[in-house]
Amino acid sequence: MDSFVSQIGGSTMEEINYKGLYVQATYGQHIHVVSFLFKPADASFKERLNYLTNVFETNYYEQIKQFKKTSDTNLFNQDEILTIIKEVLDV
Repeated sequence: MDSFVSQIGGSTMEEINYKGLYVQATYGQHIHVVSFLFKPADASFKERLNYLTNVFETNYYEQIKQFKKTSDTNLFNQDEILTIIKEVLDV
C-alpha cells in the first residue's frame, strides 16, 4: 500500500493500474480525489472528476481548513457531499 500511496502523490491528473483496478486521481490545492474503476476513465469522466475536486474545494474550503487541524469528519455533511458526487460524476 505504501508504494500505491507514493504513486498517487502528484500534482496533476494521473491514472495508474493497481491490482487490476484503474485508479484515477486529481489534485486540488488542498485535497486529492481518487476513484477506483474497473476500466480506464474516459475523457468526460476525467473532466468531471477534476471539476468535482474544484467544486469540493470551493464549497468546503473552511471545513477543509478545520479538518486539517482537527481530523474531525463531522465537519462535513455526508448526505450533501454524496448528492454532489452523484450529480457531478453522473453515477
